[in-house]
Amino acid sequence: MVSASLMSLTEVTFGKLLPSQPLFSNYAEAFQRANFGQFMWNSARLTAITLTGQLLVCIPAAYAFARVEFPGRDTLFLAVLSTLMLPGTVTLIPTFLIAHQLGLTNTFWGVVLPGFASAFGIFLLRQGFLNIPRELEDAARIDGSGFFGTYWRIMLPLAKAAMITLGVFIFLDEWSSFIWPLIVLSDWRKYPVTVGIALFRDVNSINWPSVFAGSTLISFPIVIL
Repeated sequence: MVSASLMSLTEVTFGKLLPSQPLFSNYAEAFQRANFGQFMWNSARLTAITLTGQLLVCIPAAYAFARVEFPGRDTLFLAVLSTLMLPGTVTLIPTFLIAHQLGLTNTFWGVVLPGFASAFGIFLLRQGFLNIPRELEDAARIDGSGFFGTYWRIMLPLAKAAMITLGVFIFLDEWSSFIWPLIVLSDWRKYPVTVGIALFRDVNSINWPSVFAGSTLISFPIVIL
């Protein structure tokens, strides 16, 4: 991909392995051809909002399933886990209809809100909270800490590794999201970069060097993370 991003269209077409002369102009063309900078900013915004929202929902839910005793807790947790068996294609149309009825189509909130609740995220964080010894909570209560004080000062810092792991998974998933933004958004200026790169196509041809240059730029944040 990196090699092809530095080739001419002829070299890409004939399947050369390395460019005879690197063409860094393909990267400049990627930015100019389809407002690539705006697409990158849209992706960064959507990913940051979804990451924040999902952590805000999953952390307290996972803590409740791991530490709070209430009637039907285990049954409800199994119901949450059962949603992992549903393929995304099954829930795609119902989710779109709900977004449409709420007036969220062609908005950033329509893209990010369905991702705020994640059964996988709740499961992962619940396992992280379960691995923390209960004696630490008991010691905090003996020292006079209340429920929310123990949750905020003791449990959250100790579950930091699980939260960081989930954050990485969320980032990778949202940064590469394609189908849902494509369906919800109709204004190309709101497209994330994964959808925007499709605009590099002309009616009769595809500028492959620009596509590969854009794909390389998309990969940078994932590699850095």
